[in-house]
Amino acid sequence: MVAPHYEFMLGEEGFALYQAEIDADRPLVVCFKYWNPIDLDIAVYTPGSEEIVVHVFAWGEPTEGSEDPEEAWNWLEGYECIGHAVTAVGYILNWDADDSGPADYVIVHDNWSSTPSYMAIPWAHWNSMHTVDPDLGVPPG
Repeated sequence: MVAPHYEFMLGEEGFALYQAEIDADRPLVVCFKYWNPIDLDIAVYTPGSEEIVVHVFAWGEPTEGSEDPEEAWNWLEGYECIGHAVTAVGYILNWDADDSGPADYVIVHDNWSSTPSYMAIPWAHWNSMHTVDPDLGVPPG
């Protein structure tokens, strides 16, 4: 299916691509239609220490933007934009973090000062992924 107003394709197989890139040790950029994470006050710790590795989040209601920092996504009407971009670094399959039922979670690094560095959030509301092949190197010149 061609997305309205764009010339790229939408597909349902996104999580398989996400997994393949992470499994190949290649972080990727994932863009979500909006970014309204709700902190579940659940943390995953480094085994044997008190260091928090990942904070667990759920999705809040869709929103067209944020105030701090200011971003606009125009998700609810008109042309969609690329959304909010994060760096994807991991995943947890079929996890029931909050007793609401199992879901596939992605672990992402967000650069907002209002969110923790590493977040686990259910795989939903994504609109694009951008992969990198580090073996290509830098072009000469």
